[in-house]
Amino acid sequence: MNSKKKFILASILLILLVVLGINILDNNNQSQSLTVSTSQNQLPIEPIRGSFVVDIDNKNEVVGLVDYVFVARVVSEEGTIYKNVVTMEDENGETREAGSAYTNYKIEVLDNIKGNLKKEEPFEILKQGGISLDKKTIQVFEDDYLPEVNNSYIFLGYGQEDGSILISGSNSNILVNTPDSPNEQSLLSVEKEITASEEYKAYQDAFENQVEIVQRERFASKFEE
Repeated sequence: MNSKKKFILASILLILLVVLGINILDNNNQSQSLTVSTSQNQLPIEPIRGSFVVDIDNKNEVVGLVDYVFVARVVSEEGTIYKNVVTMEDENGETREAGSAYTNYKIEVLDNIKGNLKKEEPFEILKQGGISLDKKTIQVFEDDYLPEVNNSYIFLGYGQEDGSILISGSNSNILVNTPDSPNEQSLLSVEKEITASEEYKAYQDAFENQVEIVQRERFASKFEE
């Protein structure tokens, strides 16, 4: 097999692992998933290192890869789910459990850039990253961070086979400045403020000029209007 064919096969495998990996974990390790409810704190960061099939700093490519780009306010944090849980043994012979952290958030969509998600009722999304199973670190991708309650973000999401939405990878949620207390202004005023922001304009432009470099299977969210 020549090097070009090997590169193509490696790229396809990488797409399956990075973009659609959550589906594999759901199907094969559901019985091992655990859920805890722990608020974020000042724990050290444990970076998740990954390779990506597009340039994560190129908004046109990233928007072309994902299924949804939307602005939403984080209503609440609903706990952390651990996938692919395994028992490990350290150099001292002590055992511990480890797994990949995914944090559930309830969000309220304020505006859609790509896709058409419901605005009227809050729903949950899953963010790859969260407090580690041993509660000693916060797992996040490099150049990424976890959303905070009451803040608003531009989210870049992947529709999953079960209808859920996965937020995963570097630059997958971008903070948008909004009033500290959304109730002080009408939703219409908040939306106008968001759409006038530089972050929003940048992703709106990226949507209009998106580049779909990678062909992959796509799934519609159950939260679409």
